[in-house]
Amino acid sequence: MAREDIISFGILSLMFLIEVSLAHYTPTWAVHIPAGKETADAVAAEHGFINFGEIFDNHYHFHHNSVVKRSISPAHEHHNLLEMDDRVLWAKQQRVLSRKKRDFIPYPTSTAETNSSEVPSMKREASKRMSHSRVKGRPRSTDSKFLLNDPKWPHMWYLNRGGGLDMNVIPAWREGITGRGVVVTILDDGLETDHPDLVSNYDPMASYDVNSQDSDPQPRYDMIDSNRHGTRCAGEVAATANNSLCAVGVAYEASVGGVRMLDGDVTDAVEARSLSLNPQHVDIYSASWGPDDDGKTVDGPGELATRAFIEGVTKGRNGKGSIFVWASGNGGREHDNCNCDGYTNSIWTLSISSATERGDVPWYSEMCSSTLAATYSSGATDEKQVVTTDLHHSCTTGHTGTSASAPLAAGICALALEANKDLTWRDMQHIVVRTARPERLSLGGDWKVNGVGRNVSHSFGYGLLDAAGMVRLARTWKTVPTQRRCELAAPRPQRAVPPRSSITLHLNVGACPGVNYLEHVQARVSLSAARRGDLRIALTSPAGTRVTLLAPRPRDSSRAGFNAWPFMSVHMWGESPLGVWQLEVSNEGRYMGRATLQDWSLTLYGTSTPAAKNDPIPFRNPIIRNRSNATRPVVVQTGRKNNRGKSVPIVQTYTVGLVKRKKNKNSKNPNRNSQKKQGRPATRSPIESSTSRLTTSTTPDLSLNLRGDLTDPLSDVRGRKMSNLFEQYPKIQRIYPAPLQANAGPLTQWELIFYGTETPAQESDVSTESNVVGTNPGTVWSAIPSDVNQNVIDDDLALVWHDSHAIREEGQAVEGGFKAGAEAGTVSSGCATLTHQPPHRCLDDRAESYH
Repeated sequence: MAREDIISFGILSLMFLIEVSLAHYTPTWAVHIPAGKETADAVAAEHGFINFGEIFDNHYHFHHNSVVKRSISPAHEHHNLLEMDDRVLWAKQQRVLSRKKRDFIPYPTSTAETNSSEVPSMKREASKRMSHSRVKGRPRSTDSKFLLNDPKWPHMWYLNRGGGLDMNVIPAWREGITGRGVVVTILDDGLETDHPDLVSNYDPMASYDVNSQDSDPQPRYDMIDSNRHGTRCAGEVAATANNSLCAVGVAYEASVGGVRMLDGDVTDAVEARSLSLNPQHVDIYSASWGPDDDGKTVDGPGELATRAFIEGVTKGRNGKGSIFVWASGNGGREHDNCNCDGYTNSIWTLSISSATERGDVPWYSEMCSSTLAATYSSGATDEKQVVTTDLHHSCTTGHTGTSASAPLAAGICALALEANKDLTWRDMQHIVVRTARPERLSLGGDWKVNGVGRNVSHSFGYGLLDAAGMVRLARTWKTVPTQRRCELAAPRPQRAVPPRSSITLHLNVGACPGVNYLEHVQARVSLSAARRGDLRIALTSPAGTRVTLLAPRPRDSSRAGFNAWPFMSVHMWGESPLGVWQLEVSNEGRYMGRATLQDWSLTLYGTSTPAAKNDPIPFRNPIIRNRSNATRPVVVQTGRKNNRGKSVPIVQTYTVGLVKRKKNKNSKNPNRNSQKKQGRPATRSPIESSTSRLTTSTTPDLSLNLRGDLTDPLSDVRGRKMSNLFEQYPKIQRIYPAPLQANAGPLTQWELIFYGTETPAQESDVSTESNVVGTNPGTVWSAIPSDVNQNVIDDDLALVWHDSHAIREEGQAVEGGFKAGAEAGTVSSGCATLTHQPPHRCLDDRAESYH
């Protein structure tokens, strides 16, 4: 080839690449025609369009053959034809969206990639961490006897390891729960419908090809099997059991379908059609894809996809709500944050992250406060991966990433739905919060204890999904109370955030009618920044739970900032919304760029009454946290003033967590010497906390009936007789706090709940006779009123009491919360609850966009 020809070819190739990179507009439109399908067909035919079908109610997907496949400019002529038609309410030409599957990413091997402290790299590093990052376990004998003839069953470690080191599905299977009658759809790149391990469970009513506009989701085959992803995900959910083929699905008798929507141009309309496929037939939608996990993208569902989510949770499954399970993302190596992904960051999705074979945080895992739970998946190069079906009727042992975690979660949700078909989409999330297990996961998962004593992590959410636990709780679960919402907007602060500095703002929630128990918390933030990746945003609840809404992202050099972006957290689940919320914005200023916080607001979702009768009572007072107590679920309520300005004594109320004790060889406790030695260490919680100092005295009457019958709207929750617990005499203690009202007077009754073991957890544990921390329940437990002028207990835990309902200072009533200007930077605000509206409102027919 001549030199000139080579140059010309290079220029043409470069022009083509530039055109492709800038190509945004497609030959498709989303059109709203209220008159119905016949009118939509007539409009399409009249203006030269093809009606691909209904997206959802009276919204249609139009295509025009004369418009090029991709263009950098919109087709104004054809668009104007639709806009000028009186039968069309609105029309929008669709743009191409970048959406990536969350499966295979090459494991980092180069020096540059492995120097980061957050990314595990070498085999010897992984083996060194193994000794302290998880608790060793051994398979239970009952699990080892559960045999299937599927050839890959022995390799499915995440289902059959036992010892608390799997997803605990076998006990659910033994109880006859296999997913029968539940329909799961995989939104992906297609589904091999004739795969011998899937064909018996394939459901055509849960399937569609949005890319080719037909009912067959069969994937497109190529030389590299690029469209294998959907078939792999489907096998994790519903591969047939005991058929001597490949593997077994978590819900191996569930019906499974596929939507082919990633093998072509993905637009807002394509996503919306996929999310709203046959919502009265499909129970669970599983998605293992999302915006680019490159550490610099901020993107989420558009107008139509947002509307599809709302339609799904409000109308799907005959009003119980469609269940959307989403993979949290694979951008860990790029320091991405899944709160910048509007799909996992949504209250309508059940966001699932991954844990490795050893219980560690995978190198690809993204940390964020919207992750609800985790399942097992791939890890380092020497760790096992996920077994499932593959293209060409084959099988693979190499499914990876959070792509493998989400379908496992979808299958487990299918088991829970079989146990109780009446579960709503919010019921499922509540059940996950209450049953997820943190105890076998790495201590490196950034574990904290929230305001109601639950362990929660930015990497793992509330822990590993527990299939049997979810099934058993689902059987007796009562539908949660109606969801309420409070919106609280702070005055526009317009606060500058200089480089290498931070600002802190407060929002005082004095009243939130209808929301006493939190579920999801959204902080909508608008800010500008010279470099968006330098920002860190943290939110602290009135109960002291601090979450990172946004961590610095070194690759994000955008100047776009955030425009009312809804950062979401599930870490405050069950807490009270009342008190002072704190938003902290930090600017690392790597390039000395200035940032400005323009606006922020809180949207609090929750219920007026507890979702379950045994729920812990939310703390109603703001807690001052410091380094010494940041991970301890300890609460003290001290003196405050009554209506006349006089002090009212309040008995201290505290929560005591698990305790680890040291060995004392000089102990002469006869009970200690008579106890049997244990063969292996007991399971520990990822959080270890210490107790306050307690007074030792003579043995009390163990038949006492201790209750919490205060004059309080929540007293019925605490009215449980505790005498049996004292008679049974467990050794580890936990005290739940009783909420107090300003006019309740001195606390005269309180409640103890003891958790523990009959024998020491380890041989090195000290006897209860010689260690104050490891107190014997046979001693006197006392709650001593504190001095009204002090707010500190013996272990230097400083806490503050506020009651935003009834406090009066110097005889003046405070309406809607604390007085304005009670502290510097504090905004006093009440909130309005939307009790008669759906979870989200749509102004006219345009659903709110994340853009």
